[in-house]
Amino acid sequence: MRAQDNGAITTSTGNNQLANRNTFVGIAGGFGTFVIGNHDTPYKIVARGAGAVSSADTVADLRLNVDRRLQGAIAYIAPAEALGGVTVAVAVVPVKGEKAADSAGKVKNNDGFHYSLGVLAPIGDVGLTVGAGYESAFVPLLDDTIDSFFLGVNFKQDIFSVGLAFENTAVGDKISKYAGIKDIGYNTFLLPVSVSLGDGLFVNVAYKLTQFEKPDLLDSAALLSNGSYVIDAFTATSLQNGIQVDLDESVNQFSLSVGKNWGKDLTAYAGVKNTSAGEKIYGGKKSAADFGVGLRVSFN
Repeated sequence: MRAQDNGAITTSTGNNQLANRNTFVGIAGGFGTFVIGNHDTPYKIVARGAGAVSSADTVADLRLNVDRRLQGAIAYIAPAEALGGVTVAVAVVPVKGEKAADSAGKVKNNDGFHYSLGVLAPIGDVGLTVGAGYESAFVPLLDDTIDSFFLGVNFKQDIFSVGLAFENTAVGDKISKYAGIKDIGYNTFLLPVSVSLGDGLFVNVAYKLTQFEKPDLLDSAALLSNGSYVIDAFTATSLQNGIQVDLDESVNQFSLSVGKNWGKDLTAYAGVKNTSAGEKIYGGKKSAADFGVGLRVSFN
């Protein structure tokens, strides 16, 4: 049997829940692993396994835009040793909500499921890993889905690790119609590089480009705070606060971080991130810079 309780305390926001991160119960054996609870989706797990993250644990931590941890996840991870080293993970997450009111003002329950799939495969003994994932998020309010696909490759040799990932996200037509915008979607390209300098020291550099295929809605607060283009705003009971982005605009992000590992239980980080974007994305502000420090402690 497996169990974990993972929480976080943030003084600036008052976030002090003991089970607000990966918290689950499950069973594991030769058949694989089943878990139920709050958990990273297989899409997220595989993306990170394929190197699609800058591993900077600060504001400099660039990653794919779809990076979800969901409540009530029912996940299965197949035993890699039985599949020649290939990791396969799937998850189903029940979603409860209400459909938008009809012309008569009547509201109905509209429950559904969120699906996530990830496959991670090592290629020979050359330090190459390839990952792919698919995730479909059900939006009860609008009775439609937000679908994402990613493909990533990572090469690790000696002190260097280089990754390259592509992600496409498309929003259902009903959601687009509700937002008053046609064909919402965007592509993301991510290039993370990590170098180990010895004695636990490391440097991470990453570049991320998000290109909007058509006009989109973004949660501006989320964009400014952590660089996430939170289409998940649609999964709430409303569209929340959004701003329109022209189809010819894109977002460029560059990050640099340094850190040191003291054994396996203590890591310190410092990082900087610069984001530049079209004027309409920032409401007239074309760029923003962030700096952050972090400390990770494991208790075993």
